[in-house]
Amino acid sequence: MNQEIPLTRRMCARNVGIGLLGSSFLTFLILFSLDTIFTVPIESTRTTVANLVDNGLIFLVLIFSLLIILFFNLMVTVAGFNVFKSVSRKLSLFASVSRSIEVILFTISMVFLLADIKLFINMFLLAHIVYGFYLIFIGLLTFKSRFFGLFLSSFLGIFLVLGGSMGYLLESLTHIFFPSFTWFSSLGVFIAVLVEVILGITLVIEATRLMNKLPDPKITISTILEDLGEATTAEIIDKASVISHDCKDRIPNALVVLEKENRVVKRLSKEKKAIVWRLAG
Repeated sequence: MNQEIPLTRRMCARNVGIGLLGSSFLTFLILFSLDTIFTVPIESTRTTVANLVDNGLIFLVLIFSLLIILFFNLMVTVAGFNVFKSVSRKLSLFASVSRSIEVILFTISMVFLLADIKLFINMFLLAHIVYGFYLIFIGLLTFKSRFFGLFLSSFLGIFLVLGGSMGYLLESLTHIFFPSFTWFSSLGVFIAVLVEVILGITLVIEATRLMNKLPDPKITISTILEDLGEATTAEIIDKASVISHDCKDRIPNALVVLEKENRVVKRLSKEKKAIVWRLAG
């Protein structure tokens, strides 16, 4: 049976999608600028890093990009838990914890990038191991969620699990123990990144589509005030949640717009000890 993204989590779902897309794009650019670290000798990587440091503008762009990636990663961590906890709170917690650990390890690895290339690579590989577990958890949640229909949810879930296990986890192991097979795990990483991008796009589209299905909150407010005469913001929110299942954060914004359009007026009610709204005229 298919289910929709929870009403109160649709903005979070869109934020997860934006975070995944932004992080994936910037991470790709950084790894590309470092000559795909996993396929070149340490000395070559050291030379590449030295060249980046010597080029002040590129170096500043790199640091700025890393900060943006951290922002996107934190967005995905927090919003992702809110989106998927309705599917499984325990799995969502595991995913959030693993993602948080990966963010910390990724940050530390970037510090080592400018200090010791070997430590950087080891820390980066460790971060990839943790990220592999994160993808497995997210894959299971996506598979179980049915947010995108049976077929697409199953497809994304299965390939996220495969990308996490056969990609990021295997990449670290092959790099350490079987360097000649790194190409195989790199294929798994490519699949994982591709599926993450698809998941990000799907979350943005689906969350936006569901949000657009909601009735115009201004019409809902007008209907409520026609019925009640006047009401506090809290009372309007409560009524709107029953009438249109509207998100709480949309009502105050809509009231401000209606006031600017001179369609509603407000006053301080001594009886209710709060601001009340009524239709203008």
